[in-house]
Amino acid sequence: MRAESTWLTGRTAAWSVCDTDSGAVVGEVTVGVMDELLGRWNLGYSTHPAWRGRGIAVRAARLAATWAADLPAVARLEAGANVHNTPSLTVLDRAGFIREGVLVGLLPSLTGPRQDVVQYRWPMPR
Repeated sequence: MRAESTWLTGRTAAWSVCDTDSGAVVGEVTVGVMDELLGRWNLGYSTHPAWRGRGIAVRAARLAATWAADLPAVARLEAGANVHNTPSLTVLDRAGFIREGVLVGLLPSLTGPRQDVVQYRWPMPR
């Protein structure tokens, strides 16, 4: 219900990612507004550990990004991952996102120094 209400406000779309054979929920993907005025949106994804390494997150990220790129409110679709999160960086590379650079110290950490994040963007039509 929360996902439906956030989409009705035009701020976030969220989907469960399901296995086509069993129907099991194996992950999720979200697209949400970061800066409404500039049309900046962000894509996020996760896959349950038992289902990782099968290309599921790549397909989900690509499908959600393609969908979001067609929305009039979306001028730029971004995604990012910790510089040390190789699996997540691989998802974004394989999904077709364009690597732009590293945002140093972007995110706080519970266990140490702030985290550096690799910034990506979806290749939006101009």
